[in-house]
Amino acid sequence: MAQRVYDFMPQSDGWDVLLDGRLMASYPSLHLAVTAVKSGTHGKITDGTRLVLRRLGADGALRDLATNQKTPAAPQAYVY
Repeated sequence: MAQRVYDFMPQSDGWDVLLDGRLMASYPSLHLAVTAVKSGTHGKITDGTRLVLRRLGADGALRDLATNQKTPAAPQAYVY
């Protein structure tokens, strides 16, 4: 099953949302960022793709938002 990985990165003025390693948007709070992604602001998912939501913790590890468990980092996309 395909998956779409959203990472939420804390910034001094809010949270950045990255989709597969690319900056998509910034929000003033984590709640607003998650709500925007879940409501489909970044594109509707209609093909059964699994939605993965992770946030960067204070320890530098990516954690699943639903379970708060550490998850492996997604491979970085190379931009040429």
